[in-house]
Amino acid sequence: MRKIAILTLAALALVLAFSTEGKIKKRQPRATTTRTASSGNVERSAKSAVQNRSANSITSSEMTSMNLPRPDVGVGEAADGEMLIINIGDAAFIMLKVEGGTFTMGATSEQGSTNPIEKPAHEVELTTFYIGEAEVTQQTWSAVMGSNPSINIDDIRNPVNNITWDDSQRFVNRMNVLFADAYTKKLRFSLPTEAQWEYAARGGCQSQGYRFAGSDYENSVAWNNANSDGTIHPVKEKFPNELGLYDMNGNVWEWCQDVWDPDFYSKSPRINPVCTNTSSKSSYHIARGNGINSNPGGYIAWRNAYPITSKGIDKGMRLVVTISDY
Repeated sequence: MRKIAILTLAALALVLAFSTEGKIKKRQPRATTTRTASSGNVERSAKSAVQNRSANSITSSEMTSMNLPRPDVGVGEAADGEMLIINIGDAAFIMLKVEGGTFTMGATSEQGSTNPIEKPAHEVELTTFYIGEAEVTQQTWSAVMGSNPSINIDDIRNPVNNITWDDSQRFVNRMNVLFADAYTKKLRFSLPTEAQWEYAARGGCQSQGYRFAGSDYENSVAWNNANSDGTIHPVKEKFPNELGLYDMNGNVWEWCQDVWDPDFYSKSPRINPVCTNTSSKSSYHIARGNGINSNPGGYIAWRNAYPITSKGIDKGMRLVVTISDY
């Protein structure tokens, strides 16, 4: 717990050190802390630190035809490149860098899996990407889409929920349009691939080999049907994992890019795998992480799939972004 708390403070220190030019100073060593700051404080600090720019590449006719909102948008980048702070109108959120690397995906020994769809455990190599520090919140969804489809809307820090896989794609597409010219490099937003999701949940290159995302004690990192009272909770109320990512276990199931194929692990490519199977199973897509209605014990490698029309209080999403030069 002490290690996790220190990581949390380091991430918060980066946000608070963000300068008016949209750069973050180098991380300074700190002592200890016992709990994270509230997500609302972090997001407000992040918002005030972001360098705002207009999405000038979106024409008036395009905005009208796509019924897009017109928030100011911007991207702030840490001086050491370890995070991006994304600003959309009154909403701001952090995306953390996940250094590429190689890991064993699926039913590794510490996961305790006996499910054949999580076998064989296999080696995967991923290139670097950024992933949302938390699940997409209702505040962020509303800023982008102009409406809120969620069940339980009493707190804008709650994860957006009650969305189908197609809904998540519409959100991603709007993000890519809004940020087409909001940064000096090209941003491409997407859902995480199943491999990206699992690598990030395991802690990437900093993995400590936990069964759950950040701990062997599920209750410290996850909301499930044993502790959630049947309702979603604001993001970042549990402890983060080794990378500083919150709610990778529990709260809402997170849609992934991959089409469902129970045999994919036996034929998965080694480098940057993503299942694009177009068979009859393609009406189902992968969702990861378990939710508030899930039984305790939903370890990191746990796989599930839902029809793309499925939605409910426990269906949400998390963003990934890759960066390239124009």
